[in-house]
Amino acid sequence: MPFCPRRTPESGHRAGYAREQARTSGETGTEYLAELGLASVLTVQAEYDAARAHLLRAEHLSGNVWEQALFALRSGGWAAAQGQAAQPQLEAARDAFTKLDLPREMAWAELHLAACALPARPAEALTALRRAVNHRHRLGSGASLLSELRLLPSLVQFMALHPTEPPIQTLLGDRRDMGISEPLHLRLVTFGRAHLLADGQEVQLRLKRMLELLTFLLLRGPVSRDTIVLNLWPDDDPRKAVNYFHQANHLLKSAAPALRLAFDKKLATYTLLCEGSVLSSDIGDIKRLLSADDENLQLRALELYTGPFLPQVEAQWAREEGDSVEWSMISTALGLMARWSREGRYDKCKSLSRRLVEVFPCDESLVEYLVEATLHIDGSVAAQRTLLEAGGRAALVLNQTPDWMGRLNTRIHQLN
Repeated sequence: MPFCPRRTPESGHRAGYAREQARTSGETGTEYLAELGLASVLTVQAEYDAARAHLLRAEHLSGNVWEQALFALRSGGWAAAQGQAAQPQLEAARDAFTKLDLPREMAWAELHLAACALPARPAEALTALRRAVNHRHRLGSGASLLSELRLLPSLVQFMALHPTEPPIQTLLGDRRDMGISEPLHLRLVTFGRAHLLADGQEVQLRLKRMLELLTFLLLRGPVSRDTIVLNLWPDDDPRKAVNYFHQANHLLKSAAPALRLAFDKKLATYTLLCEGSVLSSDIGDIKRLLSADDENLQLRALELYTGPFLPQVEAQWAREEGDSVEWSMISTALGLMARWSREGRYDKCKSLSRRLVEVFPCDESLVEYLVEATLHIDGSVAAQRTLLEAGGRAALVLNQTPDWMGRLNTRIHQLN
């Protein structure tokens, strides 16, 4: 998920410069902190291999108990960002900071533990946030917590979605007190009715194709201007398309200042960057959750689907993205229901298949699981009625009775 903490590129440059200066002067402690700083920035940018190299260098340099605990925190954050098991490591860091009685570092560890609990355990995340805010009160300021939050985009997204929770209210108040005007969270909604949200409020974008442009760059960037024009305006006059692109880039600065289309002069490519805020998208969340080896997270991905991908966009790239995600969703759902069916958990099959059939009414496999689950739970009469209803919905889409009606009717008699 694209996320740039405020002045991230400069922060990386400063850390790199500090590291080189420390190496030259033999200041091991400064070099150690610079290596960890670079690892943190690269982790947020999802450059995990590069981040790991800096973590390994820092591990070699760490000496005292505080440095070792800080290494555990940063390496735990690196693991958690990739969905790896990190809670024991983060708890060990917290416990070490607690023995040293360092409220700032204790608060940092609690923030990372809160992020580690998401999205599967929101109550646990809130508990960790409450502990972090307790440490914040000891410090008398939330400045050090806000800087750490820039490293935890999933936690920031959670905070933006739950602004009335007391610990989150405290941290949001700290942002206001520090004069931070950027929204905490920007979200691209691409399924169903596409729109852009800033802290839950819809952002008015003056150009019709702006959302398509932002989504294309989010998913396909960095790309050249010619690639953008070819994919978004394949049938338009190239000069008009280029003018539209530059107009969109200009208007974006006033509509959503945290977003910008960054141009790399060396590579002649554009990238969508978000500075000072967290940028997320429903398609990014769905892809990430579907790939998780966790049934609850996969089900959460299926819940996020609210309709076709960019429904007003007819471009080939959008059809490809939408088809790919929908195929992954159906494939994941069928895998879950196959296991539940073998285990006799027909109530779960019925619940999931009924919801998905409403979204994908023509998919025979989904209808079959719905009919089979209904048969086992409610009997053959209910299964026949369910099949007729499903066939009717599909017929409205296909303008004819689906050919699977006969096969599934036979299936009911075979299972009865």
